[in-house]
Amino acid sequence: MPPIRLNGVDNAYLPVTNFRQGLVPPPGAPDLNQGKLLLPAGVGTTTYPKNLDRGHIDSFNVAVQRELTSWMTFQAAYVGTRAIGQFAFVNINAGSPGTGTAGRTLYVAGLTNATTDITSYQPYGDTVYNGLQTELRVRSGSAQAGLAYTLSKTTDYIDNGGGNAAGAGNPRIQYLPEKERNKGPAGYDRTHNLQAYWDAAGSGQVPDQVTNTVTTYPDNKVNRPPAGADPNQYQYFDRSAFQPVNIPAGQPQRFGTSPRNSIRGPGFWNLDLGLFRTISLPRSVNLQFRFEALNALNHPNLANPGNNISDAGTFGFITSTTGVGERNIRLAVRVSF
Repeated sequence: MPPIRLNGVDNAYLPVTNFRQGLVPPPGAPDLNQGKLLLPAGVGTTTYPKNLDRGHIDSFNVAVQRELTSWMTFQAAYVGTRAIGQFAFVNINAGSPGTGTAGRTLYVAGLTNATTDITSYQPYGDTVYNGLQTELRVRSGSAQAGLAYTLSKTTDYIDNGGGNAAGAGNPRIQYLPEKERNKGPAGYDRTHNLQAYWDAAGSGQVPDQVTNTVTTYPDNKVNRPPAGADPNQYQYFDRSAFQPVNIPAGQPQRFGTSPRNSIRGPGFWNLDLGLFRTISLPRSVNLQFRFEALNALNHPNLANPGNNISDAGTFGFITSTTGVGERNIRLAVRVSF
């Protein structure tokens, strides 16, 4: 069939009917005496439970502050959050490993004729955050400086926006009987977070952040591999410790044993500089000159290693950076009145 053209542009969509044929007769009315309406084969849908329990979020904290001297204070706080019944897009028609489309859960149960995904937006699992947040602050006149450190842990079943999950708000393993395999450290979990800052009127501030760092695979090498180098000497973790599940066809299949988010990526630190100078002019006009440098030391932060075991060229290797990237310098003038 030749391509459909509209206003001189090819259109891949085919018309359902035309004016000569008229409207397509609708299919016969469903039999309501069955007590259920089955989706036809090849049709999927996104829905939500009939009786929806929205869950709840609990937040609580306890803080202690102590003035050590007239110019120095210290505070420590425990912060906890519980998101009970975090929502997720769950494929309730997912089958067990190795069963294919014929093993779709609702299809096998006779609740649908569809062998495609049936997605339900519903409560799925709990998100738990526990953190010890501390800060040491020093003040002198109009200047201040501080050091903040947080020790925390966050566990969940899914990560909103994708990350290490299968997609935005989707569990990695959709098969509901294996739900607990999705529980693990959140993709945004940071065990250690250290931030230093200083701020003086007309001078600027310097934030510095260090996230958790782990010991990499023993005997590995760093920096860019030279031409002809053995790639196994540059692996971030022991790639031989992971193997695809390889069970002969016709035998019961299973998921792997590696838990979700079981390996932590490299540490991250960054230094941003900002210098501001404000000049007071007549009639309450202020003129401010601003100089800002993002990633002032031009330090590269390595991204996570490849986690797809089917891609031998990237699995276990770090091939990119993350964060701001190269140094960015911005100059600006601001007038306020």
